[in-house]
Amino acid sequence: MPRAANKDSKNLNLIILALKDAPDGLWMREIARRTKMDHKTVSYYIGRYQELFEEQSVEGPKKPIFKLVKLKPGALTRPGALLTKILKEHEGK
Repeated sequence: MPRAANKDSKNLNLIILALKDAPDGLWMREIARRTKMDHKTVSYYIGRYQELFEEQSVEGPKKPIFKLVKLKPGALTRPGALLTKILKEHEGK
């Protein structure tokens, strides 16, 4: 099953890179658009790795309308997941 773990880290890193460029946060659907992932996939990773992300709901008249997602402080220094290598490649572009 190493392949699944590699895919997880790739998708997670794409989400982190999208949020790194937006310090004020992004809507879930905007993250999905920037990463070219399905919005349900983005929601899955944000829910699964809650130690990396902060969620804030924008309330509507009856229920929350949107979820704004930000990186938690220190999320970019999380060990593993090839994040350091990808951030270096991203900064080199």
